[in-house]
Amino acid sequence: MSFATPSHWQTLFVFTRMSFEHSHRHVGLWLLGLTLPIVLLSMLGYARLLHAPAPLTQIGIAADLPFLPTQLGLDQTVFQIQPEVSKPGELVRRADLRIGIERATDGAIVVHSSASDQPLGLLIKQRVELSEPGWTVRQEIARDDQRALQYLPSILVISLLNIGLLLAGAKLSRERSTHSLRIFQVLPLPFWTYVLAEWITKLVLGSMATILALLAASLLMGAELSLRQLTLVLMVSALISTAFIGLGVAVACLVQDHGRALGIFVAVNLLLAVFGDLFFASEKYLITELVALVLPSSYGADLLRGLILDQGFQLAPTLSILYLLVFSALMFGFAARKLGRRAGA
Repeated sequence: MSFATPSHWQTLFVFTRMSFEHSHRHVGLWLLGLTLPIVLLSMLGYARLLHAPAPLTQIGIAADLPFLPTQLGLDQTVFQIQPEVSKPGELVRRADLRIGIERATDGAIVVHSSASDQPLGLLIKQRVELSEPGWTVRQEIARDDQRALQYLPSILVISLLNIGLLLAGAKLSRERSTHSLRIFQVLPLPFWTYVLAEWITKLVLGSMATILALLAASLLMGAELSLRQLTLVLMVSALISTAFIGLGVAVACLVQDHGRALGIFVAVNLLLAVFGDLFFASEKYLITELVALVLPSSYGADLLRGLILDQGFQLAPTLSILYLLVFSALMFGFAARKLGRRAGA
């Protein structure tokens, strides 16, 4: 029978509605997945609001301007000048410097500052122009929301992971332990519609969590993402959700007891959070880097960092997308085999 027959559509609709009703009954779990990014971003935004600048204004000057620190003649009790700094503009963008001065490829002297330090950057620019009247000097404003947004990709991955494990996986585990799933399997219905309904439901919740997190980042931190970035982030989030939903379903098929399954979900969640290149740099040690290379969270976080922070990808995007697709197929294939039916049966 083809997928377009009314019975298949009706079965898919019934299973999808049942999955949404299950999520509604366990409101604490899906609220955790939806509101966790907003809570974490609010904490970061509040910390950013209370962040007081250092008593010394740090000014980084590139190595190809060796005489500029002396020519500026700034008071060392107020300004801390750091000569021979590598990539001062990048350090300003990361909020490690307040002012960065370097020579651009066109020969002009560029004074970097954040939007909040724009008046200070203008004064330094005028000081540079007075010290060397023949120089072409311009000021460039770095996006100062990047420091606050640097954890947004990791927060999104954690949220999608919670939805995949604690909603999709826990629901399947509970239905296995109560033998509700066995009833669905013996019904004269295509069982793959049950799996597809679970994927649709959790994919919708994951997309909602992503949209709410992006809105919170825009409101709390002034993040500016283009329509192309927003579209790509939603598409990548859907792919990450698929991988984590498959992981949750596969883990639920390993253990019959629901209590033991919840313990495994927590352990897998901690494993991905600690070693999945989310909040800790995995490349610091060889063993953690090797572990990160087999975890889907590493590939998902790298894709989101490249899209949201616009800082390039550590891994080839094609490789990350291919890995997540293969991982999802393996997880759903394992679950279908473990449940005794193929998804297309």
